[in-house]
Amino acid sequence: MRFKVVTWGAQDSVRLHSFVALTSPDTELLAARYASVRDAGRYPPKIWASISEFRAATALPNCAHIIPVNDLLIEFLLVDRRSPALFCFLHGNAPRSEVFKLPVFSGVSMMNDVNSSVLIFSDPALLLDPGLTLAWHVGTATTPLQYLYELITEKVRSVLAPERLVFWGGSGGGFASLYLSTRFADSTAFVWNPQTSILAFEETAVRNFGRVCFGTEDLATLRERLENVAVADLWRVYPSDGNRVIYLQNFTDWHTDYHLKPFLSHSSFRGVRGTQFWGWLEDRFFLHLGSLAQGHEPPPKEVINAFLVRLAHSGPDAIESVNVHPHRMPNHVGVLPDSQVYEEGPRA
Repeated sequence: MRFKVVTWGAQDSVRLHSFVALTSPDTELLAARYASVRDAGRYPPKIWASISEFRAATALPNCAHIIPVNDLLIEFLLVDRRSPALFCFLHGNAPRSEVFKLPVFSGVSMMNDVNSSVLIFSDPALLLDPGLTLAWHVGTATTPLQYLYELITEKVRSVLAPERLVFWGGSGGGFASLYLSTRFADSTAFVWNPQTSILAFEETAVRNFGRVCFGTEDLATLRERLENVAVADLWRVYPSDGNRVIYLQNFTDWHTDYHLKPFLSHSSFRGVRGTQFWGWLEDRFFLHLGSLAQGHEPPPKEVINAFLVRLAHSGPDAIESVNVHPHRMPNHVGVLPDSQVYEEGPRA
């Protein structure tokens, strides 16, 4: 299978308004600037002089990679397992310490049982301030990271030639996965408890992100500057007629009311009622609203693993047959005899 990259069009409602030039600074100078917040020896990297050099390469080694762009070091890990699937992980909130520094290549251990090649991005905006733990992989006022991730992923895809392409992550990484998946027709986004609008997240975190990455804590100014280089509201790119979505959401998470439901409404998906839902809202959007965990906690690892294994093996077509509660009766969730939907609880 071949994936088509969806390019920016002149009539695109989220067209970049002021696309800045990309420069290729000296990697050693940038590495020295960020030495205190990086663990340079943990993942010995292949260093590219520029995004252009990376895109012109005929082969990509199995290792960490660094591409200097403007004031950032874009870091990603690539593992080619000669698999028919490529899974791209995007992390969410990432507090650091003296023993846990950048880059953040979490997600590797979850792939041990999954027959898939692996691509993992570490959000380079976190380099700018040790107190910045979440930046949604959108970049800065001068570095359009969503676009750069698209270029990098397309290059990796062209070299590895997978049959299936999956973007996955939770919370802020879920936001990034939902966006990036729309840029590749026939890809899948697998997410849990994602944000769907950056400015609808906790105000303190959003203002901190604005201060570090866009030079402002004013929310109106931040929105204006964000829209010049990124998509900050996912309803602007959904529904997408190219990708498919597997969306897990804890009902007790405040994201249900502030991210899931507004996203469904603005995107013209049909809404959900009650405290549980299991099924396809339409042929490209699968939703599980329920109680896999409490609040904003991620689903148990065995649940995430079950979805990853199924997606790697056969894609999203039969995803409703995944048993997320193996210790419960089979009809708690999953394929129902008369319907794809299971709902309970009061009307919303």
